[in-house]
Amino acid sequence: MIDAVIGLQLNFHILIIDDNSPDGTADIIKSLLPKYPDRLFLEQRTGKLGLGTAYIYGFKWAIEKRISFYF
Repeated sequence: MIDAVIGLQLNFHILIIDDNSPDGTADIIKSLLPKYPDRLFLEQRTGKLGLGTAYIYGFKWAIEKRISFYF
């Protein structure tokens, strides 16, 4: 899915927030970071903090980085 989104003609940034998932999400994303250094980002949090807090974390991250989206 990451390859498909990055392959679109829009300049999307992708942020993955991982709460220490046992499925290896962070390791998969880490392997892709060199391929998309300015467009793919990983934030790792300790423990299971929930989906709602992940959304809030992601919005705050995007605001701090001054990332915006225009149609």
